[in-house]
Amino acid sequence: PRLLFATEMLTQLCLFCLAVCASAWGAITHYSWGCDVINQPFDECLRNTSNKAFRLGLDLPDAFFFGDTLQGYDCSGYPVLHDAIYAGLMLREAQKNKDKDAEMFAIGYGLHCMADKAGFSPGGYLIGNERTVEWLAMWRFMGAVDTYIWDTANFSAGLPPPPESLPKSFATLLATQSIELHKLSPIAPTVNETTATLCSAGWEMTLTQLRKIYQIDSKSYEKELIAFDNYGAKTFPQVQEHLKLAGNCAVLIGKYWLAQLGKGASPLAAVSAATAYTGSLFKAGKCSPTKRAF
Repeated sequence: PRLLFATEMLTQLCLFCLAVCASAWGAITHYSWGCDVINQPFDECLRNTSNKAFRLGLDLPDAFFFGDTLQGYDCSGYPVLHDAIYAGLMLREAQKNKDKDAEMFAIGYGLHCMADKAGFSPGGYLIGNERTVEWLAMWRFMGAVDTYIWDTANFSAGLPPPPESLPKSFATLLATQSIELHKLSPIAPTVNETTATLCSAGWEMTLTQLRKIYQIDSKSYEKELIAFDNYGAKTFPQVQEHLKLAGNCAVLIGKYWLAQLGKGASPLAAVSAATAYTGSLFKAGKCSPTKRAF
């Protein structure tokens, strides 16, 4: 029994490490691919006021992951909460309470974490074969991807809608389910309602500032994306093909994770299955232009 317990704990710790190591596309990229997963056209999905909870869920994991950078907000020490197991716990609680907004918030939260697997898994679009992330360069890379996705959406409004503030009910959900997450793995910290709200507010300010990048000349991102491409692109059409692969991969992973939960898998089992599925996609060359070992 002790060996079994130790093995289960090691498995959980490995899954949590995978979650923490895979963190971040830009907000617009997450919106676009998240909307694809729930089968809504990007424009309709982004403008629909009933999707506010979903968009907030897509935003929030990075509030915890980058909490140490949010000056003026006490949000340090929570990167492990950037985790799809956490999202699954929140989704299960929301479904139990028949709270549709909370369900969409939790789904958005989990889809963010799943999409990151397409960028930050070994051989992924954003890191290629690198084992460490240089975040100053990565932010520039992700900003170029975001600008490209926004520019090609051809929206007439000019700028995306502003980020949403965290409702008290969602802060409560984050707090209670962080306790459940901690029960699954001691390395996961618990967060209270006040801190969850502070983290969200700090990230909301960051996203508001980042919205300025969508006012940049639309063609400025092309050279950036060629230069950053991890698969040796020499032309922008090649970049577009590579990014299309990554986007399709992110959507497939997100749908698979949701399907596992829909079949009754536990939050931990759903992430474990989605991680294995991600590996199979990379090995089949469906996430990058060449087949790569996961």
